Amino acid sequence: MAGIVEEIEDEHLKHLFDSKDVINVYNLDVVNLSAGAPGPDLLKRCIPLFMQATVHRMEKEQEHAYLFQYGITSGLWEYREQLSQFLTKRYSEQVNSVSSPKLTTNLALFDDRADLVLTCGAAHGLMLIIDTFLPRNAVIFVEDVTYMIALEAFRQFPSMKVVPVPQTSEGVDTEALKIIASEERSKGSWELTENKLFWAIFYTIPIFHNPTGVTMSQNCCESLVRVARKLDLAVVCDDVYNLLYYGDSASPPRRLFSYDRGTEGFRGGHVISNGTFSKIMAPGVRVGWLEVAPRLALLLRNSGILKSGGAVNQYMSGVITSILELGLEDKHLDFLVHTCKERMQAVCDTLDQFLPSYCSFMRPEGGYFVWLRLPESVDANRLAVWCQEKYKVAAIPGSRFSVKQGFKNYLRLAIAFHQVEILTEATKNLCLGIQDYVENECNEASEIKTNMISVRWMLKNSLVLIVITSHLVECENTTSASQTDVQYNATWESLDSRPLPPWYDEAKIGIFLHWGVFSVPGFGSEWFWQRWRGNYSEYVEFMDKNYPPGYTYQDFARDFTAEFYNPDDWAELFQSSGAKYVVLTSKHHEGYTLWPSSVSFSWNSVDVGPHRNLLGDLANSIRSKTDLKFGVYHSMFEWFNPLYMRDKSTNFSKQTFVGHKTIPELYELVNTYKPDVIWSDGDAEAPDSYWMSTDFLAWLYNESPVKSTVVVNDRWGVLLKHKWENCMTLDKRSWGFRRNAKLSDYLTTAELIQELAETISCGGNILINVGPTKDGIIAPILEERLRDLGSWLKVNGKAIYSTKSWVFQNDTVTSGVWYTKGNENDVDQKVYAIVLEWPKERQLLLGSPKLTQDSKLSILGGTGQLKWSQTSKGVLVHFPGRDLLSTDWAWVVCIEGAVNYTIYSHVTEYIAENMSKYVEFMDNNYPPGYTYQDFARDFTAEFYNPDDWAELFQSSGAKYVVLTSKHHEGYTLWPSAVSFSWNSVDVGPHRDLLGELANSIRSKTDLKFGVYHSLMDWFHPLYLRDKFTLFTEQMFVKQKSIPELHELVKKFTTFTFAQYVNAYNPEVIWSDGDWEAPDSYWTAKEFLAWLYNDSPVKDTVVVNDRWGSGIPCKHGGYYTCTDRYNPGVLIEHKWENCMTLDKASWGYRRNAKLSDYLTTVELVQEVVETVSCGGNILINVGPTKDGIIAPIFEERLRDLGSWLKVNGEAIYSSKPWTFQNDTITSGVWYTKGNENDVDQTVYAIVLEWPKERQLLLGSPKLIQDSKLSILGGTGQLKDIVRYNATWESLDTRPLPQWYDDAKFGIFIHWGLYSVPGFGSEWFWNRWATNYSDYVEFMEKNYPPGFTYQDFAPEFKAEFFDPDEWIELFQAAGAKYVVLTTKHHEGYTLWPSKYSFSWNAKDVGPNRDLVGDFSDAIRKTDIKLGLYHSLFEFYNPLYLMDKANNYSTRLFADQKTIPEMYELVEEYKPDVFWSDGGEGSSVEYWQSREFISWLYNDSPVKDTIVVNDRWGDETMCEHGDFFSCTDRYNPGTLQAHKWENCMTIDQVAWGYRRNAKLSDYLSIEELIYSLVSTVSTGGNLLLNIAPNKDGVITPIFEERLRDIGSWLTVNGEAIYSTVAWSSQLDNANSNVW
Repeated sequence: MAGIVEEIEDEHLKHLFDSKDVINVYNLDVVNLSAGAPGPDLLKRCIPLFMQATVHRMEKEQEHAYLFQYGITSGLWEYREQLSQFLTKRYSEQVNSVSSPKLTTNLALFDDRADLVLTCGAAHGLMLIIDTFLPRNAVIFVEDVTYMIALEAFRQFPSMKVVPVPQTSEGVDTEALKIIASEERSKGSWELTENKLFWAIFYTIPIFHNPTGVTMSQNCCESLVRVARKLDLAVVCDDVYNLLYYGDSASPPRRLFSYDRGTEGFRGGHVISNGTFSKIMAPGVRVGWLEVAPRLALLLRNSGILKSGGAVNQYMSGVITSILELGLEDKHLDFLVHTCKERMQAVCDTLDQFLPSYCSFMRPEGGYFVWLRLPESVDANRLAVWCQEKYKVAAIPGSRFSVKQGFKNYLRLAIAFHQVEILTEATKNLCLGIQDYVENECNEASEIKTNMISVRWMLKNSLVLIVITSHLVECENTTSASQTDVQYNATWESLDSRPLPPWYDEAKIGIFLHWGVFSVPGFGSEWFWQRWRGNYSEYVEFMDKNYPPGYTYQDFARDFTAEFYNPDDWAELFQSSGAKYVVLTSKHHEGYTLWPSSVSFSWNSVDVGPHRNLLGDLANSIRSKTDLKFGVYHSMFEWFNPLYMRDKSTNFSKQTFVGHKTIPELYELVNTYKPDVIWSDGDAEAPDSYWMSTDFLAWLYNESPVKSTVVVNDRWGVLLKHKWENCMTLDKRSWGFRRNAKLSDYLTTAELIQELAETISCGGNILINVGPTKDGIIAPILEERLRDLGSWLKVNGKAIYSTKSWVFQNDTVTSGVWYTKGNENDVDQKVYAIVLEWPKERQLLLGSPKLTQDSKLSILGGTGQLKWSQTSKGVLVHFPGRDLLSTDWAWVVCIEGAVNYTIYSHVTEYIAENMSKYVEFMDNNYPPGYTYQDFARDFTAEFYNPDDWAELFQSSGAKYVVLTSKHHEGYTLWPSAVSFSWNSVDVGPHRDLLGELANSIRSKTDLKFGVYHSLMDWFHPLYLRDKFTLFTEQMFVKQKSIPELHELVKKFTTFTFAQYVNAYNPEVIWSDGDWEAPDSYWTAKEFLAWLYNDSPVKDTVVVNDRWGSGIPCKHGGYYTCTDRYNPGVLIEHKWENCMTLDKASWGYRRNAKLSDYLTTVELVQEVVETVSCGGNILINVGPTKDGIIAPIFEERLRDLGSWLKVNGEAIYSSKPWTFQNDTITSGVWYTKGNENDVDQTVYAIVLEWPKERQLLLGSPKLIQDSKLSILGGTGQLKDIVRYNATWESLDTRPLPQWYDDAKFGIFIHWGLYSVPGFGSEWFWNRWATNYSDYVEFMEKNYPPGFTYQDFAPEFKAEFFDPDEWIELFQAAGAKYVVLTTKHHEGYTLWPSKYSFSWNAKDVGPNRDLVGDFSDAIRKTDIKLGLYHSLFEFYNPLYLMDKANNYSTRLFADQKTIPEMYELVEEYKPDVFWSDGGEGSSVEYWQSREFISWLYNDSPVKDTIVVNDRWGDETMCEHGDFFSCTDRYNPGTLQAHKWENCMTIDQVAWGYRRNAKLSDYLSIEELIYSLVSTVSTGGNLLLNIAPNKDGVITPIFEERLRDIGSWLTVNGEAIYSTVAWSSQLDNANSNVW
């Protein structure tokens, strides 16, 4: 080995590695595998290159010698032009398409090379980036392990923080980066300027990473760019190894930089590519480049570092230009790649051969480095010294690459410096040294040998394994001095030293209240005034539409009445919610104060609006009625206060506003109301010095009446580093109340509890915001959320209050599990696992806790201890039945006796999983030592008759057959040459099962023959070995999978080498077993290219989509996506529903029951739905080991064949129609004839026999010449009946079947009574007849002389969206909806000709509400119903007729009857719901005549149903259904169809603004009403009440959606049912 390099006698150092501090890599006495540099043999090849290029360049410099002048800052233009052409070619993607500057005289336009900037190499480029773009206090994020010299470089910037981020096998963990970076960003105040653009960078080597060799995946790259853009940080890529690619593709991996350019066109890039010639030419030339977006290039060109000396390395860049221009670098790089590939291969092959089995590595596809993992107990630093001394080989320990000096059990090997022979010998010696060290020097050698040798370590979803065992000790100051003894100065250093009052950390949960003048418009958000003044279009449009010109924001104040505000009720609610403190907005940015502030004259709640001290009242209630702490929110600034705007105009050099307004308010609040929390806000525009923040806080902490207990937040003009709080709002879109909010805008209870769990687990408090209405009401939906939370906390509060963060926040295995732990006073140090989703099969796997034999687990709210067991993946906890627990949202497992915790990061071991039922089966039925291979001899197939099978498949109507040629067990059903002794000829039936069936199918039928083939074999040694290398090797594929596939398609020779087996020539190849490895491992594309181009079946074969992970549903002849894939809708690509008759298994099961099999009806339904949506169906059967297709399978297949003989023309060769299933009638699916069908026949496949032989089809549109027939039969006609205007005749009409099937409808009470929203829908009558509470309400809130008609202009319905209403009703599961077209007040919701100026078109919303609603509902399958009041409270005509004892009929003839005809003819309802006829006869109302017309001649004669309220003596006597009385529920079976008309609000049918949660029926009560009603033969008509704005309030919406969820599961017990012989169970009163 000596003599490779001349001996250097000079005492001075000659190169970087010539130092006493490191091993001289040129000294081969010890072979150093650490140098990331090209070796001498590679560098010597540069000499002729540079000689030739220098001569070439000097010839060009004869005239001006520009090369020796100061260069332009971004570098010689020829250099950048040649570099762009070179990189474009080598990257196979465009790098700065450069044209000659000679083509334009305006050099300013020549900006194509603006993105390339000359550097002195990658290290210089990195320093230039940091100096140019980052402020002094920036953050530098790096991967857990990264380039060690970069870490040393970052230490030159001591004011910058270096933060590590976890890695995975695909690159950086982008989710972790997002979380960590977001947290860091929130901590700092960044000194950003026009030049200092980024608060942080993320440094990475995305291609052939140093030291790990990993290449960032496409998903990782895309995610990283998204994170960078979202958090506005720069990603700096050391792109130094990209072109050293050793793979088979024509191009190297796509670089990260290219992911940041497409959509942005370089206008705002967040990725910087830092390149160099050091690795691809020679490090001594010190020439590199930065590739950046134009805006960054401009800043670099203006950099003081570059401008002070011109272009860096001007001379050498000129020589490099000639090297590129002459094509010398292309040839040199080709040689480098070839040579380095050989060296990498040599190192990896040697490691494969000699590396102990308890170590592992990943074979890189390029670059310089191999990352070697050792057992956890091995310290690579000591190992390196050992190997250097005893085995004369050295490598770099992993801790050198870690910010925190972790990864001590790793080594990095470099492959570029030494030649193959030296590398091979040195790598072998290193392996021997490792083994020697572990077995003789490592203290835990015996443990490693016994436990590690048999374990195959898998780097799954991760790059590295970290094991940290720590004794968790919390050091807290338990003897803090009395706060009264400490004085704090008006500096942040002093103020920040104040301990947090303990109550706040223990409290955990607070309630936030956003309430103010913004609650009056109740639109948009609490920033209403600012948005309106800022000309936000939706706010301007809202004001223009609803308020007169000249209306000001201050005008809203008088309507801020708070008339229903009861602070005691609020206090009770907050106490019930489980909150421990409350924060009220004492003043928001609008400046209006909720207390009588002396510095807010005439703009406070006592002077204008409610005329009461809202803040004081709540403070008194909170303190007298509860044990909660009381806090105030206070905005420091006010948007439009003239004093603030004046200070702002002086750039806050004056403090008039602060001195006269802000500070006096704060002192007033503290001294008067003594808050425990001051929640400051509105500080962002000015510094803390302007707000006098430190002075106020010093007074607050030293002298104020709350100095010992008060806590403050961090919005004082500077960020405080203290305990944190998640301030969030239940309305996801606003903090203030919004009148038009929908249920989906609010967090669900489950989402709220999730937010709580995540917050507390991570050490925070949660402040939950609700926005009261202008009336002082906390809307029922918000009340419900808070009470739900309180109910949950009553059971699970131990896991929340006074807890601390545990070592883990969320579980390492199961998502949706968050941890807390008991505080220091909890002697058992309990750990609480908050489980957000109910575990499947009641089994919860926890990866974080480590338990001992004495550990105990219980569930809060449960009884007894939980059973648990330790598995290889974690602790398996067995949950009790859900019905035994008292909470519906999240469940808390209390863990006692957890041990010190070992953290396993980013890796899992590959361990075969034994499922207990299989183990138990084997233990019970087979002797010890029995293997799976022993089953093969019993696979006899003695009754296998392929001709019988072929006949059955032909009879079934199938057109192709697919046989499993090999499943994942690896056993082949043909005599495969690559499956010796594990195939059906060598062991078992001793027959070519596949060949025989292929022959029978082809000789006996016209079916196509296909084969299923599993790419993987579960336990094949070659596959497991490939898997161990993360599929970087392909031994299994090359020796097993691909040869098998070729055997199946073409002729091959058996192991006897004397017998040819004929090709099976399959028309289908159904691939499977692909999911663990990418398609590149399986060489899928190469096989398919051969299959399509050169195979004997190239013209006929079809394949599926299972050819590698990520391939299903993306590539292939047809898609199978997942097993039993049935999208239910038409999709663009051909697909197949691969499903099985045995619902539990694809293979034969001896213990299967009849219920496990699909019925013939279910099978036909599956066929129909699949074909209708454009798919094929592949129906699986599992023959027995004897070769028998069990009779139950045979029956199903023959039944299907019988059906297809009649109906096959609707299936075979058909195409999907415009509609897949019918728009009205469920269970009807469509197909159409193919393109050769001249009539273009459409087939409606009806899965259920139509009731009364009548089928309603909504999808087809027919003409006079259309013809309908039924395959295999003929249709029949229907008789016509007429009904006389007598009850005897009318009562004989059959009830239209749809109504009895429907069972569930929605009632809507909406009208002018919705405006006052008080009392009930009889408001006018109650007020007019002097009901005291109505009179008091009017006197308190409306001026004298106000009439009921005056409410009409306020009935604006501005948020009424009928499509949204209908979507809600569909989601509720309702089958019909009844709208009040006119209530007893006489106001009509449609533009009736008979209600001039007293209808929704003429006054109020100025629209046809009935018409809009009708149009929306007709888009669905819901039936339309209309409620209509026969009488009107105060119509003069009605009062006159009434005075005449109804002997005159002025009102009926001129108003009521014309209205009814008008409604039917115009809107064609399916239900006519009459009301208000009591006290007058049917003769007066002409009811029978109208109903006779409805049944005989109206446009809805065949479908209409009417109720029983048509005049005296009709209720419960006549009509299609009886409603009898409101909320009618007889509880027993009735002879006549009836309806329970009832309302969710138990007090009223119309909307009430002051309704409380307790006024509404719970979902349990509603379901009880539905069930008891339907069980006794009734329909349920459930009433809701929209508000005057047209909003169905969230509490109603939630109830309806909850019913819909219940019906989604249980609807078959409701819809279309009939009453049973018993309605209510004899033993259990809750069973119907």
